[in-house]
Amino acid sequence: MKPQILVSAVTAGSGKTLFTMGLLRALKNRGMKVQPYKCGADFIDSSYLSIAADKESVNLDAWMSSPTHTQHIYNRYGEQADACITEGTAALFDGYRRMQGSSAEIANILNLPVILLVNARMAGYSVAPLLYGYKHFYSGVHIAGVIFNQVSSPAHYAHLREACSDTGLDCLGYLPVMEEVKLFPKHNAISLANRRIIDEQANIVASQIEKSIDISRMLNRCNRNFPCQYTLPYYSDTEDDMQPYLWRAMERLVGIYKLFGSVVLTMNVNKEQLLERAC
Repeated sequence: MKPQILVSAVTAGSGKTLFTMGLLRALKNRGMKVQPYKCGADFIDSSYLSIAADKESVNLDAWMSSPTHTQHIYNRYGEQADACITEGTAALFDGYRRMQGSSAEIANILNLPVILLVNARMAGYSVAPLLYGYKHFYSGVHIAGVIFNQVSSPAHYAHLREACSDTGLDCLGYLPVMEEVKLFPKHNAISLANRRIIDEQANIVASQIEKSIDISRMLNRCNRNFPCQYTLPYYSDTEDDMQPYLWRAMERLVGIYKLFGSVVLTMNVNKEQLLERAC
C-alpha cells in the first residue's frame, strides 16, 4: 500500500502543473521518495515535475501504449517510491477521441484515485452541479477529493467548500491567488537560470500547500495497493497483438514529421495511407 494520486482538473489551464510541482516538493520535504508521472507525451511539464521532485518524471501515454504496457511502466518506476504522483493532461475526460487517451483512461487503467483541481477565480456555489456531473459521469474513475485554486478570500473558500460538501465530495483545501508564481511560456528553454526559478516556485507553492491543504488526509484517501493489477488478457509484443498500437505510434510520428518540415519515410509501408490517417 502506498499513496497514489492522479491530479486532474475540470478545465485545462487550471493550475495542475504548479499544484503538482508544489505537492511533489512538499512530500519530498517531508522525507518521502516520490515518483512523478505525466499523462501524455508532454515533455515540458515532465521537466518541471522532475525539477520539483528531484526525480526523473515518466510519461504515461494511453494513445501510443497498450494498457498492459502502461501498467508495466507505472509499476516499474514506482516500485521504490513512497508515493506516486501523476499529473493529468488537459481536463479529466479530454482525449483524442472522446475519453480515449485522456487522464480518465489512465486513472481507470492504473486504478488511480483522482484529485480534482478547480479554478475558482470567477466561481461560487455554481461549482456544485459541475462537481456533481464530474462525480457521476463515469463510474470507472474515483474522485477522492477536490482542491480549489485561485481562491480570493476565506469567505470565498467557505462558499466553495459548502458547494463541494453538497455534492458528496471531500474538499481537501485550496490555493489562494499567487500572482508571484507563474510558469514560463512553453516555448522557452529550461536554462540553468530558469531551473533555479522553477525550483524556487516549487518551494513557494509547497509552503502554501502545507498551510491550506490537508496533505495527510489526501494521502490517506489515496492509499492504494501497489503494484497495480495488469489488464487481462495479457498482450504480448508480437506484431499481430501490437498492430493497433503500432499504427497509433506511426500516426503520431508522421504528424510530428509533417509539423517540422519535409519527411523522408524509408519504412516499407503505404505512405499515402499513413498521411491520410495522420490528418
